[in-house]
Amino acid sequence: MTNDTPYLPFFVYGSLLPGQANAALWGDSVVAQQAALLAHGRLYSLGDYPVLIENGGGPVKGMVMTARPDAYADLLARLDALEAYNPDAPEQSEYLRVIREARLGDGTAVPIWVYIGQVNYAPHLPLVPDGDWLAYVAARELKG
Repeated sequence: MTNDTPYLPFFVYGSLLPGQANAALWGDSVVAQQAALLAHGRLYSLGDYPVLIENGGGPVKGMVMTARPDAYADLLARLDALEAYNPDAPEQSEYLRVIREARLGDGTAVPIWVYIGQVNYAPHLPLVPDGDWLAYVAARELKG
């Protein structure tokens, strides 16, 4: 983590959610997790995980994950690696890590880091209804 990287919680909406494929990446670094919404975006399915595209749309459901300060730099590096984000060359990254605002269940707005995909992903991918990856995965599993 560079000195100019703000210490912010992370908004997660897919494989990093509790119970999902990459949730173990958090280890014991999380001190708080809260259900939250990101106001504008669309989730598209890449099969085993979604991509968030900021091209309008409605709210995206997810969680705000707050990390322990002493674990933050290591966690940030692990998340950046998972999301193929290079802070030194963001234009060459699959995802971008950007600061946005999420709303907690009580309506409180909090600044967060969120990983978003490039708009060119979207045209050929299935849309995740209602911006809810967990509901999408559950429905897909029911269909078999």
